[in-house]
Amino acid sequence: MKLVSYRKEGIARIGTLVSKSSVVDLVAGARLYYQSLGVNENRAEAMATSLLGRDMVEFLEAGEPALALARQVVAAAGAGGGNVVSEAILPLSSVRLLAPVPKPGKVLGIGGNYPEIREFWPTKPKTPPIFQKARSCVIGPEEPVVLPAISSYVQPEMELVAVIGRTARNVARKDVWDVIAGYTIGNDLSAIDILMSNWVRRARPDIVEFGLPGEAYYNFALAFESKSFDTFGVTGPYLVTRDEVDAQNLELKFSHNGKVIQTGNTRDMIIKIPEMIEFITRICTLEPGDIVFTGARGMLPKLTPGDRLGHSIQGLGEFESICVAETAAK
Repeated sequence: MKLVSYRKEGIARIGTLVSKSSVVDLVAGARLYYQSLGVNENRAEAMATSLLGRDMVEFLEAGEPALALARQVVAAAGAGGGNVVSEAILPLSSVRLLAPVPKPGKVLGIGGNYPEIREFWPTKPKTPPIFQKARSCVIGPEEPVVLPAISSYVQPEMELVAVIGRTARNVARKDVWDVIAGYTIGNDLSAIDILMSNWVRRARPDIVEFGLPGEAYYNFALAFESKSFDTFGVTGPYLVTRDEVDAQNLELKFSHNGKVIQTGNTRDMIIKIPEMIEFITRICTLEPGDIVFTGARGMLPKLTPGDRLGHSIQGLGEFESICVAETAAK
């Protein structure tokens, strides 16, 4: 199932894509479905909203009952379902797609997760190099990428994004797939000039007696400064439920101004998704709607206003983002 968040007449809604050109409003479809079973309109509306939620996070929190109801709505629409067709199915062209999870609780990512990037790392990390981005950086596939005035080198990083579907803490690697709701395409943009310029050497001679290093290099800009600018977390066009794709065997294709500059497959990840999520949940609890960027391939070009970024991952769709200067976006 392909789940979407979208805006229609100023109101944010959740739905499912039922063809390349149409979407079913889930709450409206569920209301009509219940009405077809004899439930009065007001009660049907309350039941639909209660079971499905008002946004994608609430939908994911509702778990399997919400997914089962969504499947019933899709089946009714596909079968011609009477009023479901006329009232709940909308032309895709009539709505504005938002990020599949417009307001995730947490936005996490992993650095250097493909071999060609690690070639340039002086030392191999002892643990998965996880970072956090501000959730306010998340945008949908139809919004522009804003290049901040204070950065001279913004780099795109197209990658697979895992969307968490269940509360998860200390999850064993073998159980990780059960806590993932599905996947979407993402672009984890980075201000490389800021990332590379904010390293400090910190000395802690007082901790040497405990067997710890007395000094180490830190980069405090990794997540906040370099990766959390507004629009630096592009996601879309929809959330594909985990039953429809093999996340560890998906073809990737990324283009810059119409020219394909990057291809590959998710099977080449150094740290696979189960190991990634297992590690994260040893540190913090993941919750429904949290999203995890799983890493990009290679080093990519500096972006300039007007650049077009083409995203495509097997089974997850495709979309194009346009880059604009910060002044032009105001």
